[in-house]
Amino acid sequence: MREHGVGSLGSAALAGLMLLGSAAAARDIGFPVQSLRAEMARIEASSSWPGFAPDAVPAAVFDGAKTYLFDHPRPPLDFKPIEGSDRVRVFEGRYGGVDAKAKVRIGETWVAACRTARPVGDPGSGQAFTMRALAEVILQQKFQIFLARRHPDWVPDPAHQLVYPPDNDRTLTLRRVELAALRRAVEAEADEDAASWAAEGLKHHVQRLGLLDAKTVRYERDLERFEGIAEFMKCAASGGPAARLADVIAAEPAGGDGVPEGCIRTGCLISYLLERFVPDWKERLDSGAIDDLERELAGAIAAYPPKPTFSITELIKIRRKAEDDLAARNAARDSLFQEFLTRAGYRVEIITEEDPLRPVSIDCGGLVRLTANESLHRGPLTFKNDSATLEILGGALSVHRGTPGAVRVLATGLADKPAIVKGRGRNQGVIVLRTEGWTLIGRGFKVIESGTALTVILPGPPR
Repeated sequence: MREHGVGSLGSAALAGLMLLGSAAAARDIGFPVQSLRAEMARIEASSSWPGFAPDAVPAAVFDGAKTYLFDHPRPPLDFKPIEGSDRVRVFEGRYGGVDAKAKVRIGETWVAACRTARPVGDPGSGQAFTMRALAEVILQQKFQIFLARRHPDWVPDPAHQLVYPPDNDRTLTLRRVELAALRRAVEAEADEDAASWAAEGLKHHVQRLGLLDAKTVRYERDLERFEGIAEFMKCAASGGPAARLADVIAAEPAGGDGVPEGCIRTGCLISYLLERFVPDWKERLDSGAIDDLERELAGAIAAYPPKPTFSITELIKIRRKAEDDLAARNAARDSLFQEFLTRAGYRVEIITEEDPLRPVSIDCGGLVRLTANESLHRGPLTFKNDSATLEILGGALSVHRGTPGAVRVLATGLADKPAIVKGRGRNQGVIVLRTEGWTLIGRGFKVIESGTALTVILPGPPR
């Protein structure tokens, strides 16, 4: 999800890449810095939102070998200047949390960060980002940093995904019909056709939200508004729906794990339609005059007469496809769960029934919901309660009881026995349990060993 927080950089490098300074400096640059800067300037000049100044937000790109920092007001000393580019600095290696499509804090400043799919110029397999694609991703990240500052109450809580209700045949079908109808609305040439398809999409959208509790509905609408609009800004800057709509709905989410992606697509498509039917929607949304994107769109298209949309045959086809996909997804999850449980090696289970571990950060892209109360984490996460902090790079199962807090966390397949270190002096009472990609720091917990299994029992909250 990536972490909330996250624009696209695009296009082929400009012909005639400028040589930067001396020959020695040029040999130090394996990445087309000036081409990216030119593409960023072009993409950002076409973006429009009240108060948004893309060039005021720094950016960082990791190309597989070095990290390039653009327009940072106070760059850390680890970043060295590049001759001929006074606004760009370079760090050998990957700096901190700079990764694909994420915002990171460098110094005291939030930075729009991403990485190329592989080092530019690497002849190996995989496809590197073009400069245009990179510029678009960066714009998207910059816009989310801007929104988080300007409207902090818009930022979705990624922890809610841990307790999002699993999809069933009905909810997945409604989601598929909703997205298909909204896409046709955006693609329609005549306003009457666009309005009819938009109404069809909103109808199924409202039906699906009616099956969810109020907190989950609020989570979806926050995703639509925060990430969906950022996706719209990225796509619109690259040339509008004709140029990018196929990418927006390149692969319709299967639900469950695809909940954020589905909401982002819905928000993006509704934004395109608001741009068409409500020209001042950006100003009104930014000022607080609009809170519900769907309601605003429904009001704008209400005057158009209804027209036929999906046929019965199309709806049956969508339903059957959803049923097949859901069955395949559930089978894959069962297999993944069994593989996780039967991994050879050490295993660690943390039990904290009285004081659940609260999620601090979650990699939503690496999250797999196994059941309504169990989640498998293939990416990094951090949990914390009053007595401990747990950091895992990936490969853990968390168990919940209807809230995002984890009452149990399990790691399997560890090659080495976790090391237990007790603090001394001022840190007396602190215990650190550490193994590969896995660190627990806390006070007062007990560790019970049985063969290759370790059970860690965390204390309850302070009285």
